[in-house]
Amino acid sequence: MKRLICLLCTVLLTTCASVYQQVTAAPYRVQENAVNYLHWQPLAGQYALSPVAGADPETLEQLSADYGRDQNAVCRGNQVIEKADPGSFRFLNEFYAVDKSHAYFDGLMLMSSDSDTFADLGDSWAKYKSNYYYAAVKLKFCDRASFEIIKPFKGRDSDCYFFMGVKVAIDDIDSLVVLSSSYAKDKRYVYWGRYVVEGADPKSFVVKNASSISIAKDKRFCYAAARKLNCAALNKEAQQFCGC
Repeated sequence: MKRLICLLCTVLLTTCASVYQQVTAAPYRVQENAVNYLHWQPLAGQYALSPVAGADPETLEQLSADYGRDQNAVCRGNQVIEKADPGSFRFLNEFYAVDKSHAYFDGLMLMSSDSDTFADLGDSWAKYKSNYYYAAVKLKFCDRASFEIIKPFKGRDSDCYFFMGVKVAIDDIDSLVVLSSSYAKDKRYVYWGRYVVEGADPKSFVVKNASSISIAKDKRFCYAAARKLNCAALNKEAQQFCGC
């Protein structure tokens, strides 16, 4: 019986892998002189074809699992990217792309940017002239000259701190210490992302490691994200770290 179950699981996994490879290898399908995009529908629990309005089946070229182009336009999925130039469109990485006039993040045009001065900096950071983007968010500096990226998703200048491109309301920027994971602290508060960790003691606050789901602690409590925890309720590894 166990062998039969293992065999059925192997067949199902092999079939699923085969279907996935077929979809990712050729999601754009030309059928009856029309272009369709094959994609997964979570609610229906199955793959479905959606038409790509106006796409030219004779000049269609698949660029990746999510992008295609013809002589007239560039598409992401079954949606046309407005104003994208198919002849000069190219990828900088998985998410950033440029053409002769604009830059794009995940198919979204980033206004006031162009391919000549737009540079991918890695970890969803990019630079355009003296401006910086995190993903599709253009940073609003307090002091552009002193800005520095703190990878993977933080940055600061002399007067402001940014998390995923958005300014965080820091109480005392002069005492700000950027910690690992999504944490930071100043002399009065501890921050997780854009939120204050209520009740946390900044003097004794430390982070276990650089994981995005790090457990942190101060002299009284343990923390997961911005949530206060009882150290005794954590698993063995976290208990050892918290000294419980």
